[in-house]
Formats: sequence, C-alpha cells, structure tokens
Amino acid sequence: MKPSVQSYFFRLLSRGISTYLASKDGIEEWRKMAVSRNEKPSVPPGVQLQQINIGGIPAEWLIPSRVDAAETVILYFHGGAWLFGWYNPHRMMLGYITKEARVRALAVDYRLAPENPFPAALDDCLAAYRYLLECGTRPEHVVMAGDSAGGNLVITTMLALREAGVPLPAAGDCISPANDLAGKGESYETNVKKDAILSAGLGSKLINSLQSAYSGGYDLHNPLISPIYADLRGLPPLLVQAGEDEILLSSITAFVNKARQDGVQVTYEVWPWMWHVWHIFTPYLPEARYAIHSLSRYVVEKLS
Repeated sequence: MKPSVQSYFFRLLSRGISTYLASKDGIEEWRKMAVSRNEKPSVPPGVQLQQINIGGIPAEWLIPSRVDAAETVILYFHGGAWLFGWYNPHRMMLGYITKEARVRALAVDYRLAPENPFPAALDDCLAAYRYLLECGTRPEHVVMAGDSAGGNLVITTMLALREAGVPLPAAGDCISPANDLAGKGESYETNVKKDAILSAGLGSKLINSLQSAYSGGYDLHNPLISPIYADLRGLPPLLVQAGEDEILLSSITAFVNKARQDGVQVTYEVWPWMWHVWHIFTPYLPEARYAIHSLSRYVVEKLS
C-alpha cells in the first residue's frame, strides 16, 4: 500500500507548522498561535457541543446525532505536550470519532504546565472519570482515549485508579502516546527528519519544555509521569496507534512490549509513512480517516 497523494501535501503542511513553531520563542508564543485559531469552537456537521464544568475543570460533551447506546462514553484527554489546551484540531478529530463510533465523548480541558505542573493534569483527568461514575455511568461503559500527552494520561489515570481501588474503564485508546519522558529510543535519531510534526527543532524544544515544565521537579522515571516504568498488571485492554515515521516510535513500541509482558492485552497498529498524531487531518487525509475508523471500531467492540 502506497501513501496517498494527500499525505504528501499534509506532510509538507505539518512540517511548515513545525518549523514555524520551532522559530518562536517558547510556550507563550506557541499558545498565541493556537488560541488565535480557536476563537470559535468547531465540530463536524452532525455533532452537538455542550460545555460543562466539573468542579472547576472545563469540559465539553461532543454528542453525535446518532448514538447507539446512551449510557456509553468516550472520556477523552487531548494532546499538546501538557502545554497546550483543548483546541479545534483535537475537537474536530474527536468529533469525527464520535460520529464513526456513534458514542458520546467527554473531553477534559485539564490544567496546563508550567503554571500547573504534575500532578495537576492527572488530578483533573481522575476527577472527570469520578464525575462520570458519580453520574451513574458504569466503568464498563467507558473507554478512555487520548493522543500524545493525552495518551500518557490515559495510562497514568488508569494506574492511579488501580492504586486507589477504583473500578477501571472497559479499555483505553492511545494515539502516539508519550510514555517515556526520561529516555530516548532509536527513533529519536532515525526519524528526526521524517516526523513532520516533531521534527528536530520543535521536537527538542518540546522535550526540554516537558522535562522542566510538566514534571514540576518530580523524577522523570515516576510511573505516573513516564508509565513505561510502571507495573502495568491489571490494566484493561489497550489499542495503541503510532506512525512509522514519528520520533516517539521506539518508546511507544517499548511501552507496548512492557504492557504485554505485564499481561495487558494490547492491539498495536503502526501506520506506514505516518507522523505524530496524523489523525488531526481527518477527513481530508485518507490515512487519518482509516486510523479513526480502526479506533472507532475498537471503541464499539469494547463497549458492546
């Protein structure tokens, strides 16, 4: 299977965005660009948006016009290196997931670093899950999902729930998860010129920012910061999707292997020629549509 014609365009577009962000001086400049594109919340046609507040935590319900089972929920944690908020590219991506899976989604706009370092984001995600349970949602009717930093939060939230003795959700979906903030794998070298988003300039800047801004002085080997160092036994089934060309591929693969060694059922999909969180270009990029279709089928399967 060859890459789509559209993938060449979106690779160039992603690389241009990455280069532009890398030229800016730090988090505030990056946020200005993101916020300027987020003034009016946007969702796909046929998806309703409802803003709510969970004990001071902003969140949004995304509800497709057709829902097969009203009691089921995707609890979504967005990416953005723990530095960026809940913006339209992720909102649109999740909207298409809800339409495909015919399942409601609750997206958590958790607190950001460096203003609110670890464990603030994790605490907000835990609070959102507990909110669903308090509202009468059964754990087996919830799938946690997230991309990049959000993929990390899917795993760390489950770990924290397990340690607290709280029933775990039916499954987890992790898109390009950032599971090791303490180390670098082979793909940090081999894919540094291939990953259209986390290219050499932006990738190194984000990694340095994460290590200082998000960790808040905690050891980067802390399992709730880098879950690759956790005991993963007892976690529910996971779907992990990664791009063949992303710099995180080695650490993602290592995490998958660790999870399987610990007895976790993991479905691992590595998508040829794709970069970090290529899903945000759905519906225009065929490979993004296919990946979301696969993820949505997994959600439906685990919630059935």
